[in-house]
Amino acid sequence: MLQQYAGVSNGIYLLTNSNSQYVQWFGLLLIENALHYKTWSQTTLQQRVSTRQALLHTLEKWKQLSPLIWKKVIQVLCKIAKFEYPNEYPDFMNQVFTICKVCKKLDLS
Repeated sequence: MLQQYAGVSNGIYLLTNSNSQYVQWFGLLLIENALHYKTWSQTTLQQRVSTRQALLHTLEKWKQLSPLIWKKVIQVLCKIAKFEYPNEYPDFMNQVFTICKVCKKLDLS
């Protein structure tokens, strides 16, 4: 079934345009699916950067997210970093430190 909707752009669309945690979760699964089945490397650099930015923007709206979605976004970002850090994602560690500060401040650890 995922193949019918597969694609990073569909995942980002579902994540950013829905308020339903189930639809957001499905969007995150589509992105994660691209990472697992090696289609991430076939994605353009611009699409990969916009995906990372959309995931980070989603984290900025933490008050509107369920903890399940918040944690899944972080998990997907970490999986992306496995493929791209440090060459194509040099600011990953800075973003991790920022996320850690937010978690500590909000006691979300």
